[in-house]
Amino acid sequence: MIFYRFNIEMSKPNLFAARETLLHNLDDVHAQSNLQYDKLPEFEPNFGELWLTKDSSFVDFVDDGRATGGNGLLVSEKALTVLQKLKLPPNRAYALKTIQNGKRVSTQYYWLQILSVNYHEWINFSKSAFQLKSRFEMDTAVAGDIVKIATSNEFMAILDSLGENDQELHFSRLVFNQKYQASGFDIFWLDYLQGVLETNAIVSERLKEAFEANGLVGYSLKHIPIVIDP
Repeated sequence: MIFYRFNIEMSKPNLFAARETLLHNLDDVHAQSNLQYDKLPEFEPNFGELWLTKDSSFVDFVDDGRATGGNGLLVSEKALTVLQKLKLPPNRAYALKTIQNGKRVSTQYYWLQILSVNYHEWINFSKSAFQLKSRFEMDTAVAGDIVKIATSNEFMAILDSLGENDQELHFSRLVFNQKYQASGFDIFWLDYLQGVLETNAIVSERLKEAFEANGLVGYSLKHIPIVIDP
């Protein structure tokens, strides 16, 4: 199994779409910005209209600009159909009203909320490699300080301490155990690993092949060093 970091295309002509600035109602407890990482809402979220920038194309994935709480993807109806045929963590789709150049458009987009998973339970720590780096370090070539982690509890304790230490936990190799295979998820997020601002999903080779077979556009993939323990 090969894994990839999923990136929304941000600038290629005719191959990207982006949301204009969304004005939040800070007093609305049901606003889309209040969706959570770890549970689906018990209420119907109030989503603002999806205003696309004037140079956006109607591709399958849209840059949400961090307008929505929790993890998820802003996707076309076609992409939603493909994703729902794959193995996803608990999720829910919300239809959005889409506007461009001041006019309602017929192309239908959805926010697909996808809940976080306890990915730390998947890690074989004895075979994985981690580094601590300053969160102010902008040079990606800087390797950071090697840190040995023996257990899931140690891993979670380090993640909990990162904010007060102004550090980020990175990996140069991540080995998943049989618990990942039991889940079989084709998309997930490594919350707080690789930095608190890391919001890109991790996707499987199955997902990559499904996206390519269905001609989805508006994204790119980069191979990352995650393997499954044989």
